[in-house]
Amino acid sequence: FAGFLGAGSVANFSNNLANALGLQSFSVFPTTDASTESTAGIGIGVEASFRLSNSINISVLEILNNGSPPQLGLQYRLSDDLRLEGSSNLDDTELKLEYRIEF
Repeated sequence: FAGFLGAGSVANFSNNLANALGLQSFSVFPTTDASTESTAGIGIGVEASFRLSNSINISVLEILNNGSPPQLGLQYRLSDDLRLEGSSNLDDTELKLEYRIEF
């Protein structure tokens, strides 16, 4: 089942759905579920990403079968090499500054 979720047919469906809804990306994927309520140990994740401008993206990530709140993300591209990212599920919040060097 987990192999099917990562299969090419699901990826094509996700790309077509993202295009139809005007999303930057949409993905369905298998993930591990380490929550104490988990009986299967595997979860199904869904993530949608929206581009507000050339510099700002918003994403929503939900693990469908573990009951945790969705994770909201915000990415702000300051320059081609510098990006600020934040995410929160209202219980846990993370902020990071990413500097990219290519060589």
